[in-house]
Amino acid sequence: MPMTTHFAVTAAAVATATTSVPTAAIPFQYVSGQGRRLGPRRDLSAPVNFDRPPTSPPWEPVWDLDLSTIKMIEDNYPSHQNKSFDKMFGITEYDWSYDKAAWRNARPMNCEETLSTAANELAATLTPEQRSNNVRPRAFVYRNFVKALPWYSTIRAKLMDPAYSGFFLKFRDAKMANGSTYKYHVPQCTGEKCSDFYHDQSQTLQACPNTPEECDCGAKIPCGDYLFDHRNGTMLREWMINDLILHPEHGLGNENITGFFMDDFWCSNISDGKCTDPVQGPSEVENHSVEDMGLSNIDVLDITESYHETMSAIQTAVLKHGGYVWNLMQGQSSANAFPNAMYGLPDVPGATKQTYTEGVCNRWMELNVLTPNYGPSNAGSPSGGSAKGVPGQLFGLQVNTSKIHPPGNPNGTKEWDLDAIFPHTRLDVANFLIARGPYAW
Repeated sequence: MPMTTHFAVTAAAVATATTSVPTAAIPFQYVSGQGRRLGPRRDLSAPVNFDRPPTSPPWEPVWDLDLSTIKMIEDNYPSHQNKSFDKMFGITEYDWSYDKAAWRNARPMNCEETLSTAANELAATLTPEQRSNNVRPRAFVYRNFVKALPWYSTIRAKLMDPAYSGFFLKFRDAKMANGSTYKYHVPQCTGEKCSDFYHDQSQTLQACPNTPEECDCGAKIPCGDYLFDHRNGTMLREWMINDLILHPEHGLGNENITGFFMDDFWCSNISDGKCTDPVQGPSEVENHSVEDMGLSNIDVLDITESYHETMSAIQTAVLKHGGYVWNLMQGQSSANAFPNAMYGLPDVPGATKQTYTEGVCNRWMELNVLTPNYGPSNAGSPSGGSAKGVPGQLFGLQVNTSKIHPPGNPNGTKEWDLDAIFPHTRLDVANFLIARGPYAW
């Protein structure tokens, strides 16, 4: 689901969405995640711009076909293997589950270190000339600014430090005003470990092979997907930029890491309409998370707005320091990695891959290929976008999903039938070479 880039919220819309807060009391702001009303936060009738618009990377255009490719490595792909293969791609993104079979057994877990090690190993396969060249294979790593994942050591340290408790959302008080006890939809504890910070286990590692104990996410911290409270504002935002983006070993401070895939998002029914992933609140979290945290519609709106403000600051910092973010490509967003170049162009109303017409193609070429002045993005431009050129573009190969059967599968063959899975590779590559702009994968 795409992240919201622009919306206007009116007092009437807020009053319609919730009756628990009088309209006159709507404007407010939060400090240190405590939810105290301190006065007007903004004019709710004015539009609010969030997130940077799609833009090009801050490096020179890349026309080499091998370096105009991108891949995402996830799902237990083993470490220390095929780095010579990885360097054949322009960008390799090491996702959170990369080499999970190894890092989940570390005590404590060390996913963050595993991803930066992969980037370092990829760089070690390059020649000195390649390493010094701005046009070279690049490594991206996974980040999540919705979920506070304790298998990242930088995040785990803050989860364990009471001084930073305001960084994270908490379970609601189980004691209800009427004297009854509220029952959470997810467990607060695993084994002997409990936490007042909200966390669910829908995508969490609990059972770790080769060890009789539960996975180690830190002393007294249950493994789970915790959530950042973006109402904390500047303090949380600056920590995210300095420690999760610019870290000297695991971020852009490491010259072998040049970008990020940023996952998940916040959605508010007030600002975004009907949220469906799965409901309003954080994406890909248990359906009752907002209820279990005791958040109102206004709370969700404020967290959503603050999240987008933080994402804009993070994207700006990445560009300023010579990096790039997957969701700054045209048509991409957090929790989305689907190739869409020439499909559903915002500048061509009604265009979809089902209406793949000559007019759509002509408009695409005018906007993205025939642009006379293109070049690296200007991170300081007032518009927040590229001062010279068009955004990065993500193309894809046509895939016959009915033919994707692993070797040995009853419906499969002894080997992958790549010709059947990718039936139009030559046509897809030709289309890419003709339709691509200066930054395309």
